[in-house]
Amino acid sequence: AVSRRLVLLGMPQRVTFMRHGESAHNPHVSLGKRLQKEGVELERAAQLLATGRGMLNPGLTEAGYEQAQAVRAAFRAKNARFDLVVTTPLARTIETTRIVAVGFADRILVT
Repeated sequence: AVSRRLVLLGMPQRVTFMRHGESAHNPHVSLGKRLQKEGVELERAAQLLATGRGMLNPGLTEAGYEQAQAVRAAFRAKNARFDLVVTTPLARTIETTRIVAVGFADRILVT
């Protein structure tokens, strides 16, 4: 998570940006891109990329859940509070938000 301070209407505000945890398509796409870049196993690379990019609205992997839980633990250690959490309706972002933000946010807005 990355935090930035903004001044809105003369009052300092903190905005924190966070990416969702690893989702089911990420390992396929990452490995496919790496194989392409290395110029090896190009047929396998194409299959991995097609599989990963073909997944519609994938959820988090076990690693993604663990990543989100680690962020939650870090927020807990800092006694973090958020007035508002804004997220997209994608499965991976909703799952990440449920793990990370519930209990730390006054409001959660799905846009």
